[in-house]
Amino acid sequence: MHSGQRERARAVRERRGRNSEPLQHRHEQVAQRTFLADAAHDLRTPLTIIRGHIEQLRDGTVAEDEVDDTVAMVADEVERMSRMVNDLIVLARAEQPTFLRVEPVDLSDLALAVHRRAQTLPGPQWHPVVGVGVIQADADRLTQAMLNLVENAARYAPEDSVVEIGTTVDPGGRTASLWVSDRGPGVPEDERTRVFQRHVSGPERARQGSGLGLAIARAIAEAHGGTLRLDANWHPGSRFVITVPVDSPHATEVTT
Repeated sequence: MHSGQRERARAVRERRGRNSEPLQHRHEQVAQRTFLADAAHDLRTPLTIIRGHIEQLRDGTVAEDEVDDTVAMVADEVERMSRMVNDLIVLARAEQPTFLRVEPVDLSDLALAVHRRAQTLPGPQWHPVVGVGVIQADADRLTQAMLNLVENAARYAPEDSVVEIGTTVDPGGRTASLWVSDRGPGVPEDERTRVFQRHVSGPERARQGSGLGLAIARAIAEAHGGTLRLDANWHPGSRFVITVPVDSPHATEVTT
């Protein structure tokens, strides 16, 4: 390549770099605004509870034999806030190109790993449905998404009922499905499209978690170029299905 051609090629690369910077900056600004809005929404309630208990302790209106219980409740709310912040950080990072570490993932290994962790949760009986296949994905993120679905099932599945944790390569070999199915009360028809939203959760889920589990699972699925859906044909109970490409469209975005 002649010197003049090299100079022109360098100039083109520089222009492309400059053009991409404003777009990346806008993307980061949107992510920051979303994070702040979510934080303000989700942390308001625990902060109110903590403030109320601390004011009672300061004013001496808590009976002496209830002080320990009140302090324990404040500690629980602080722990819940910590989980919320961690969940919000995951949601914010899911929109960044470095969110995934893509590598070959064995579906059977993934299903069994999730099953082993699920067995520590009380309530239902956890049953693995192991599919054979290898996909290009982020194993840690998919495990996180599946565990969120597992925790959701643990809250609603009847005692000693069977909850399935499954993986499979779909017919045609272009996509893979990962699912958790239970025989609980299911999701009401009018809630099925809203249940994945960040600030929509039933009272039971609101008490026991951050209410962001399904939103995080969906964000992880979408980061892989996939989807998370609620199987409308599964009755009784709920069946949440993550579908991702076998060959991740984000395979070039591996970070080290």
